[in-house]
Amino acid sequence: MLYYTIGLPRSGKSTLCDKWVNYDLDIFNNKFCSRYKPSSTSKPRTIVCSDDIRIVLHGHRYITQAEETVHSIQGIMIRTLLNRGFDIVVDGTNTTKNSIRRMLGFDKNAKHVYINTSAEECQKRAIENNQPDLCDVINKMGLSLQELCKDPYGNKISLEFAIEDIKTVFLAYKKPEKMVE
Repeated sequence: MLYYTIGLPRSGKSTLCDKWVNYDLDIFNNKFCSRYKPSSTSKPRTIVCSDDIRIVLHGHRYITQAEETVHSIQGIMIRTLLNRGFDIVVDGTNTTKNSIRRMLGFDKNAKHVYINTSAEECQKRAIENNQPDLCDVINKMGLSLQELCKDPYGNKISLEFAIEDIKTVFLAYKKPEKMVE
């Protein structure tokens, strides 16, 4: 199963993902059950985090020119781990239609996990962690998330409805996969 986070930088996405891997966490309700102990029938769990890929690839939090490569590596990791039978949570902001479409391209049944932390709280955390440069990024992504939750007429809609709309359009226009002979 593929899960992906939606949330602003410093909202707690990585913390939630780490807890999901290590505990029997109901990821949709943020409830801990017990320490996660894989059984013979359960799938192994892992995280794919684009921030981790960036640090390993070029040592920086973000470089625009490297994003295509970051996304390619992320895609290879996701496809490989799904193929090996892992449950995966993709730790990223995913605040745009394109990023959500990318997740649906890996698994049309992918489920989102929304970390609803206010932009003000995220900015406070960024400053407390000596990352004041993230404040502008948080503002921009907050606006992007608000835009995501609007219908074509500019009316506010729920995130769940917005994602269902993206999924419906994505599946309607997705080209059928070529048959291998």
